[in-house]
Amino acid sequence: MTDTSSGASGTAVSLAVSLPLSVAIPVGSQARLAPFVSPGAGLGHVSGGGESESGMRMMRGFGIAFVAGRVQVTGAARKIFIDGGTTLYGLSVSVGG
Repeated sequence: MTDTSSGASGTAVSLAVSLPLSVAIPVGSQARLAPFVSPGAGLGHVSGGGESESGMRMMRGFGIAFVAGRVQVTGAARKIFIDGGTTLYGLSVSVGG
């Protein structure tokens, strides 16, 4: 990070680890439905201008995937437990092998 008004610079580093747990449920003969949860934690460190700050926050993720042949549709949400933090939502579609 760089504060262009004063010319000061600093660094920011983060690391997140989660453990996805899922079960695949057959839907018909060619498809599967896979609900999942993904608890985890994140670490962060910011320094600059002679000061530094570090912290750790827990997080949780959850969602569901639908797989039919070569197509997968996944909807998921992730929440990091931080003051004022919001839940992030995502939707993906994958086509492949």
